[in-house]
Amino acid sequence: MRKVLFPAIAVLLFAVSAEARHSHYLAAVAESEWTVDTSRLICSLEHSIPYFGEASFSCEAGGRLSLEIRTFLELDRQGIARIFSIYPDWNNNPEKREMGTIHVYSGKVPFRFDTSLARLFLDELEQGMSPTITLPDTEKDIRHISVSLSPVKFMGPYAEFLDCLKCLISYGFSQLNGSSVFFDTNSNSLKPHALQHLDRLADYMKAAQGSILTISGHTDNTGTGKHNLGLSKRRAEAVRDYLMDNGLSGERIKNEFFGDTRPYVPNVTPQGRSKNRRVTLKISRNH
Repeated sequence: MRKVLFPAIAVLLFAVSAEARHSHYLAAVAESEWTVDTSRLICSLEHSIPYFGEASFSCEAGGRLSLEIRTFLELDRQGIARIFSIYPDWNNNPEKREMGTIHVYSGKVPFRFDTSLARLFLDELEQGMSPTITLPDTEKDIRHISVSLSPVKFMGPYAEFLDCLKCLISYGFSQLNGSSVFFDTNSNSLKPHALQHLDRLADYMKAAQGSILTISGHTDNTGTGKHNLGLSKRRAEAVRDYLMDNGLSGERIKNEFFGDTRPYVPNVTPQGRSKNRRVTLKISRNH
């Protein structure tokens, strides 16, 4: 994983009026900071907002782009915030573009943006604009609070972030963890679809260094208990051997087998039995 750092940030801009205070949290021009973390499993682009918190664009393998803004202190301003795109101060253009609204949550992650809004923020930053959130007032705190992302020194890290997105693995933890491959009756031969799935799993596991894979073999209730126990073992071993042949270390694989003692669904129909002839795959991530 690589981390690219750009100059540090350290300024908070305040505007004060006679009626109410206006706190505008924004990076100073000379000290704007964007950081990029890249890997084949996750890409992140982060921006420090002085005295307020940090904005984080991220996308995991197999997932969707999102944006969160985290605060240093818990924010007690639930409600609906308005989003604008404004010109940076040095532009001297007072116009602003309406971008929509977002729900404000209490706690240290008050702003959580879906993919469409996250992309809109990136588009505005690419155009040299400052996406800005205006928080709702409360009875306890009548300050007008706005939070902006600075476009200063954004383009270099953004280009690297886009390159990272292109290299993400297509399938991620949520698609692979808890998944299964299936077998024909009384067989431990891997089917073409199973091989394709295991290729994706091997690719993910090689990128997710430190993660452990548990392989669990199962059967339907066709045959004796002793026969099914041995068959479930051979199925688990077939999956393990294929993954090891594709470069995954055996030290990161745990094999277990249960015969017909743990059916996924009742063995009362052919369709049910087909779902029980399986090997399940569980990934333990190293955090």
